[in-house]
Order: sequence, then structure tokens, then C-alpha cells
Amino acid sequence: MSLNPLQVLSEIGNLQEDLPDLRWSRYHHAVYTGQLVPGCHLCLRRAWQVIHVGAACNLDCVFCPIAAADRDMSLLGQNGPPSEPDRRERALQTALEAIREGRLEGVSLSGGEPLLHMDALGRVITTLLEAKSDLHLWLYTNGTLATEQNMRHLRDLGVSELRVNLAATRYAARTLEMLRLARGIFPHLVVEIAPYPPDRAPLLECLGDLHRIGIDQLNLQELVITPGNIDRVDGRVYELAGIRLLYGSRLLSYRVISECRRQEYGFTCVDCSAGIKRQLDMGSPLGY
Repeated sequence: MSLNPLQVLSEIGNLQEDLPDLRWSRYHHAVYTGQLVPGCHLCLRRAWQVIHVGAACNLDCVFCPIAAADRDMSLLGQNGPPSEPDRRERALQTALEAIREGRLEGVSLSGGEPLLHMDALGRVITTLLEAKSDLHLWLYTNGTLATEQNMRHLRDLGVSELRVNLAATRYAARTLEMLRLARGIFPHLVVEIAPYPPDRAPLLECLGDLHRIGIDQLNLQELVITPGNIDRVDGRVYELAGIRLLYGSRLLSYRVISECRRQEYGFTCVDCSAGIKRQLDMGSPLGY
């Protein structure tokens, strides 16, 4: 049985009251503690679009919202939904049209795992920057395929913001080491996760490392429940604005934020709830 969303929101509200220095975006899409990286500013201003470079991924996280059977879109037949390259091209053309109309200032590059598709990634980046040379680009990755060589290559192509999903490797030491390397390459470095309550301990244990590495921001999404992960995750579900969410995920976000404030860590923390985004969405065709 789903939990009452009003009860969940009341619990979250009580945690927020214990953090009086929280900042709120205009429509409360995000709650945060300090300066935001450029990609988040563009998100809140609805001046961005996501391009999924490829659906395939080299990991199989239990909490991934994409069902394993859907991760290689290129396997779809001619009479099925658009193929992976078609989807990528359609998203690229949508972005180019928005650039021509002056509606787009940033693009996020996601997957799957986009580092599996370096050639396609390079073509997308080059095409976007030929259309708008000052476009802000940020890339999502689980970090396992990131090397000094390909990170510097992406930086030189025009990616200035890297976002790493540490939860995908359960906060592994090798991924933290990759973050240390990335810190010397990208102007803006973000860890972005959906807190999963069973991994509470390693998440809390890595916060000091993130401070010492010097990341700019820790984005705390809320774990969305879909047919792709509902039979794999542990925990109860509640629904907000038509989105099913894992109870405890956003509560853990505030446990993390509270610890970061207590320790006076130097990075911004952001509570970015999918349910609140949907609930307060103004209907922009770009962003959410």
C-alpha cells in the first residue's frame, strides 16, 4: 500500500525547519544551501534541454528506473519505436531549433552511460557548439569509464560541468579517485545521486572525502519508482503528482544535508525532488 504523501511531506517539512539557512528556488523546485553550479541555474530558469546520447549502460543498478530490456534502444526493430540514433538525432534537432529561437542556453548530455558512445557524443557536442558557441554543456556519468584522457578530451570539446553518480558504484574508492582527477580538469564538478536508504552508511561515510576533493555541489535527487525497478528496490512507495517515489530517499537527503552543515563542508547541497518538480511544473517544453 502506498503511503500518504501529505504525511511524507510533513516529515520532510519538519527536517527543513531544522535547517534555517536553506534557500528556496522561485517555485520551490529545488532547496539548497549555497551557490549553484551553472547547469542548475539554467534548469531553474528552464533554459536547457537533455540529450540522451545512448541508452546502453555498463552497470546494472538495482534502483535504475530504466528496465534492463530497454537500455539498448538500438535493438528495436524497424516497426518499433525510433532507434537509438533516431532518438538522439531528434533531440539534437529540437535543441538546434531552440537555439535558433533564442530559447536554449544549456544542454545536459546523458544516457545510459554516455561515455560508451564517445564518437556520437563528440558529434553532438560539435554540432551544438557550432550553432551556439557559448552554450553551457554538462555531462552525466557513473564514472567507471572516465579516464584522464577522455575527460580532458571532453573538456577541450566544450564540456565544462561534470556530474558523477557515485551511488552507481556504491561510493567506491575507485570512483572517488576518479573524482579527484576530474577536479583538476572540469571547472564545475558535481556529485548527483538519488539516495537509496540501504546504502545510507557508505553515502554518509564519503561526505568528508567529497569535501577534501573539493566538489562544487552535491545534488540529491529523489529515487523514482518505475516498472523497471519496483521489483528490485527495498522500501515503501508514495505517490506525489503522479510520480511514484521511494519513501526514505528524500528523508535521507536531509540527513545528508544536516551532516554537511554540521561539519561545515565546503560544497553546496541541493534537494531536488522529482515529485515537487512535477507538482509545480509550469509546462515548459524544454527542461522537465
